[in-house]
Amino acid sequence: AIFVYKNTICQYGETQVFETVPIDIELSVKDITQTRAIISGRLTLPENDKELEVGLLCSTTSELTIATEGVKKAVVTDIMDADGGFSHRAEGLLFDNTHYCRHYVKQGDTYTYGSVQDFKTETVSGSISVSDITQTRATFNGRIELTEGDLIEVGVLYSQKSDLTVGASGVIKQKLTPDSSGRILHNAEGLQNATTYNYCYYAYQNGKYTYGKTKTFTTQSVKVSLS
Repeated sequence: AIFVYKNTICQYGETQVFETVPIDIELSVKDITQTRAIISGRLTLPENDKELEVGLLCSTTSELTIATEGVKKAVVTDIMDADGGFSHRAEGLLFDNTHYCRHYVKQGDTYTYGSVQDFKTETVSGSISVSDITQTRATFNGRIELTEGDLIEVGVLYSQKSDLTVGASGVIKQKLTPDSSGRILHNAEGLQNATTYNYCYYAYQNGKYTYGKTKTFTTQSVKVSLS
């Protein structure tokens, strides 16, 4: 508005309203694995504008702000190319989980946010079987499909009880290290003869367990021949 001041009397012109242009980024998520994803987009900023910080947020909760606990943050204005394009590899994601991402704009101490997008990471799959069963021993042999094995723990569970979960009473947990092809191998000893066992593989990451299909095997009985 324009005002004229004279003899303590102010006259004002018509008030007008204007809005600054919002920063809008269309994000795309690709190359999703069990613990990683590529988030990319394009950003256009006024030339030499140093006041704005634009970045990405990623989390397992849709209530996604800079203050969200455990949120992963990447500053886009640090990694974009000359045309405003950027590509960020989000790592350390949880397998078989829905994740959410959005962009943020920081100016001073104020944050504004773009729309939330979701994507789901791959699950851990595999198979396991038992061979060479004797009265007290058995060999677990399987294969686990891992894309980033250094971030995910895998192994086998077995028990005489049907409740095959980590921490359940009577469940034996054996952590295993897959070879380069994903193969896992474990020789179980000290089993009871003529006994049926339940077994499955497990995968673990950051407090989350997932389990393969439960199967069974029975150890051999002790045979006595009297004469």
